[in-house]
Order: sequence, then C-alpha cells, then structure tokens
Amino acid sequence: MTNTATQEFVYVVKPVLVTSRGWFQVILNYYDENHKRKQPWRSLNIQDKPGNKNKAKLKARKIAEEFEKELNTPTFKEAIQGTEQEEIHNIVKTVENKTKMLYGDYLLNEWLPFVKSSLEITSYSGYESKANIITDYFNNLNITVENLKRADIKEFYTYLQKTRNIKNKTVNRYHSVIHKSLEDAISEFEILDVNPAHGLRKKEEHYISNYYKQKDLELLFSVAKGNFIELHILLASYYGFRREEVCGLKWTAIDFEAHTITVAHTVTHAMVNGKYTVIKKDRCKNKTSNRTLPLIPFIEELLKKEYKKQQENKLKYGNSYKNKENYILVDEEGKLIRPDRVTRRFGELIEDKKLRKIEFRQLRHSCATLLLANDVPLEDIQVWLGHSDIKTTQIYANSEVVNKRTPAKVISNVLSNKKSA
Repeated sequence: MTNTATQEFVYVVKPVLVTSRGWFQVILNYYDENHKRKQPWRSLNIQDKPGNKNKAKLKARKIAEEFEKELNTPTFKEAIQGTEQEEIHNIVKTVENKTKMLYGDYLLNEWLPFVKSSLEITSYSGYESKANIITDYFNNLNITVENLKRADIKEFYTYLQKTRNIKNKTVNRYHSVIHKSLEDAISEFEILDVNPAHGLRKKEEHYISNYYKQKDLELLFSVAKGNFIELHILLASYYGFRREEVCGLKWTAIDFEAHTITVAHTVTHAMVNGKYTVIKKDRCKNKTSNRTLPLIPFIEELLKKEYKKQQENKLKYGNSYKNKENYILVDEEGKLIRPDRVTRRFGELIEDKKLRKIEFRQLRHSCATLLLANDVPLEDIQVWLGHSDIKTTQIYANSEVVNKRTPAKVISNVLSNKKSA
C-alpha cells in the first residue's frame, strides 16, 4: 500500500495459519510495489494437536508483525526492491510450485493434515478413506492442482458409479471431499482462483429403505433368542436405536423406578491410521438424539435379567471382570461387544436362518415404519427416534399415517414378543 502523506510504499503482511504434515505453519502474504503477491512460509514448531491452535495463531501473528516491520526497514526495502533476496525467492517459488503438485499429493499431504484438527475422528476417517481413492485415481492420470478440470471430476464420478458400483449418495460424499479441498486451496492455501468442482453435486435418488414388517420382526426375534446380540436386536427394533446408541447404553441410562431408558452415550468405530479403533463418547449424534423414553415392560424385564446375570459374572471373574465403564451389552467376561461384531453377527444370523436380507441399521427403519403403519403421528416418531428434523422422519412415510397413540404403547402391543418375557 502507499502512504499518501509521504508517498512511500508500505508493506502490509497478512498471516494465514496452515498445517503441513502435522505441524502448524504460517504463510506471510504480502504484495510488492508492482502488486505482485509474495507468500513466504515459516514453521511455527508447534504440532497440530488439540489445544494448540490458539497458541499457533498468536505465534503466527507475532511472526507476521516482526516480518512486516523488517520489510519496512530502509535497508531491507532496498534489498527486496532491487534484486529479490535468494531466500525469499526460493520460498515464494516453493509456494507457487504447490499449484504444479499432483492433486492427490495436495489432498493427502497438505489438505488432510490441515483439516484434521477440526474434525471428529469418525469424520476424519471417512475423509481419509475417500481421499486415498481420489488420490489413486487422479495421480494415475498425472493431474496437477492447477490442471484439474471440471470434466476430470465428472469423469471420476462416472468411474465411481460404473466401475466401482457406488451409489449417488456416496458419490456425493466424495464430491464433498473434493469440493472442500478445492475451496480451501482458494481461501486457505491461496493456490487456486476458481473451484472446478463448484456446481457438480450429483442428484441423489429418492431414498427407499429396506425394512421388516411386523411378521418379519417376530420371526427375527424368535430365531435370535439366546444369541449374544438378542438384546441389541430388540433395542434397535423396539426403540429404533442407532447401532452406536445400542452399543453405548450404560446401566446409568436405566431407571427401574421411573421406568425410563436414556440415550446419552455412543460407541462406534473407525479406521485410524489403518487400525480399527473403538470410539466411545459421552454424547450423542445431536441434541435431539439425547432422549429419555419410557421402558417397555418386556424390555424392562429382559434388562433386569441381564443386570442380574452381570452381577453374577462380576463375582465369578472378580478383578479380571472387564466392564469398568458400566456398559449394558457386554460378554460374559465384561468385554464390550464391538459395533462391527454386532453388524457381522446380525448378517450371519439372517443368512443362517434364511431370513429376508436387511442390515442391522434397517431395524431402526423397521421400527419407524411399524409405528407409521399403526397410526402414530410423524411428530411422535420424530421424538422417539431422536431426529432433529421431521424431514428425516418423513423418509419412512411409505406407510399410512393416522392417529395419536404413543410409540411406547404401540410398539409394545404390536410386537408379539412381549408375551415371551
């Protein structure tokens, strides 16, 4: 910029905080007298870990202030307004070369480390798995960041659908990764001016859920008797609990005096650095997912039996009993039954007993559809399932909706398993 009082050119430095290979860096953005942008980088020697971002911001600001002061000293001005210092020239050249980097390399080595600290482990795991597939595809074509075209991205979506048989809904998730990475290439890394993925979001098919009707569920309950995932199946079917909600249930969630069950904890899993990791959280997917519901008598009796059995196992195994966190759904030794084991065993049970194939998560859909078919209003089902938006509940509206019976009463009366307590 120019100081109008003295007509002297004044350098103004704008710091941009980024991460690279797990470490915070600062890009020192400024323009010279010819309006040419310069972007030297500086390492902050601070790891990109939770709690370090504010510390990195403060250090980045301090470095930028010192650099701006240095730029505006007469001796330094003379040096850079004549022949550019070799060091600054090389750093700027490095940044400019980022546009010539293969897009896949940018995705894995620059962008993923940059977004990691702002994502949940499960979200990051999903980003990482998709980034690996995106990288393999685009790097095999030797496509750089600056040469990535709209047509290339469209061809990638076609490849996902036709070669890998991936549905539109999942293609949209790949699109989210690509679009966000390119948006950050513009706003955060400042190495692109236009996002070639803009406006390419794929249309999703109308969602049709596969679910069990009343007779299907009753048959499932009968073949699941005595199986180690019997309670998982019943809780998912009667309450429409998500798998992570079922696996995360603790005894503190059960109030036998008030006859209520509360969803407050979740257990899920993700691949972290190529390793299967169980993720336990003392919170739910969203605020409405954290809900307290009436205990259905049949389920209450089964839970009381399970509680008694666990007390016996605690005495049997003594100090070697594993369930220190008070989970409900554990094996005999107190080990938590992992989410992937639940899904796998459910699939085996369906196949062994030759039942119509559905996935464990579709028991939640079955619960919703059964309630709809038995006159429960969408608003009541929304609360029962913990949906934040009634539009999500409407996905299941492929059955008739009529009256005003509460979900607890309906689901308890409709499913014949209540008789077998």
